[in-house]
Amino acid sequence: MHLGLVNKALFEYLHKHYFKFISVWDLMKNNGNIREAVEHLRSPYCLLGLPSSLIISNMAVNNMAGLTFVKGLSTLFVHVESLDIHYNQLSHNLLSVKNFPVLKTLKLNSVGINGLLPPFQSTMVIPNLEHLTLTLDNRDHVDTFKVLLLAVEKSITSFHLEFKKPNTTSLINFHHPTSKLTSIDFLSTYAPNRLERLKFISDDYTMDPRIINNQVESLKNLTISYISSSVFLMFDSLTNLSTLTLKVHAYQELNELFPLLNKYENIKTLDLYWITDENYFARWIFLKHITSFTIHAFQGCIESYLHLNNKSESLVNLRIDNLTLSEECSLSTSTNFKAMLTDCKSLRILTMNITRYELYGSLGWCFSKAISQSKSLEQLHLITPDYLSQENSIEKLFSHLPEGAPKLLGISIEYSVPSPDKDMKIIKNFGQYNLTCEHIPNLQNPKVKRVAYYKNGIPPNYNPIFNNNVIIRESKKKKKVIIKIN
Repeated sequence: MHLGLVNKALFEYLHKHYFKFISVWDLMKNNGNIREAVEHLRSPYCLLGLPSSLIISNMAVNNMAGLTFVKGLSTLFVHVESLDIHYNQLSHNLLSVKNFPVLKTLKLNSVGINGLLPPFQSTMVIPNLEHLTLTLDNRDHVDTFKVLLLAVEKSITSFHLEFKKPNTTSLINFHHPTSKLTSIDFLSTYAPNRLERLKFISDDYTMDPRIINNQVESLKNLTISYISSSVFLMFDSLTNLSTLTLKVHAYQELNELFPLLNKYENIKTLDLYWITDENYFARWIFLKHITSFTIHAFQGCIESYLHLNNKSESLVNLRIDNLTLSEECSLSTSTNFKAMLTDCKSLRILTMNITRYELYGSLGWCFSKAISQSKSLEQLHLITPDYLSQENSIEKLFSHLPEGAPKLLGISIEYSVPSPDKDMKIIKNFGQYNLTCEHIPNLQNPKVKRVAYYKNGIPPNYNPIFNNNVIIRESKKKKKVIIKIN
């Protein structure tokens, strides 16, 4: 990786504050000569020489050649504060205090491994861990990591446990977990009132509510893939809880949840998965205290929420994940969506997934018109799963914006391309909106790109929306400032 000729001060600044992330598998598959790659990373002239975040995926450590490559990077481990590693027969010996002396965040993944895992030895324990994530696909694997959990009991503040089947998406499934996971019952007395973040996700298992009750005084962020009355009864004690992420399976659960959200003002952020195709319009109520809301649901449920909350005075940040996404079923023409944009005076940030038809097709004009009605919106972030290629343009998205949305400063768009060399037509100016950032396809997913447009160039105190693989197009003085990362 080269940045051309830069002065020493700039190099040192970038070296210490940026380029802090390394994916080992990406390095391996994009370097023909592994030995040269390792030597370059060890060089004082390499910008990646002080990584604070490291990912060692299963592809990187599924054979001895990969393990040898990873071990060759061991001199870089001493700077790593966050490690995401696939735990298997080869990689488990990498874990030690000697290798990772300043590690604070550890993510262990054993998805796809059949049979027993290699035992987690006491010599592999890294003390002073603050954040631990276990991603498993076998409940028998929990016992393997009990040694680690008990060893970091006095330092841990965040624990995530997720059961994830290979090639599945978290939380998006349509059945209720039924069997209790007894192997984690010891957590009901573990690190009492130390955890600030607790996450438990499983399609098949439930968690003993006493585990949550053990953290009532400290818990600030709770994620669970099911909800029950026993958890609702704890809301009186969860006085520090500010962020709640959960999956709702039946309307009865909504009936219990929503009144509690209005009763307890401390819960400000709600991330709700309502994954049933049943629509209960009467179940929603006006949510008085929620400032940031993410809803993953079918359109009927989304419309119900919008209908009853379009006059919210607290909502600042709204994300809509429409599971009914199609040309025939779109929020672009929804009166409830338009009312939310027109009447919710507090709304500043809107993120939503849309179809290609709303970007450049038959619904583009409608979507642009709806957005233009907002008098408060400042940021718009759009995500489309659809491919956009050379013949596609997003000009319809901007068709009504010059005449409306007076506070809308920035628009970002994330989209897919058929291949990295077949991108959509990038237009640099749409009236007052100028192309500010272009996200080059990253090595992890070269078919995903992002672009960002800001009104009247780069605003004061500008910070790029995307912090890696970015081209900054122009400064406020119209001088080209381009940082290109290959």
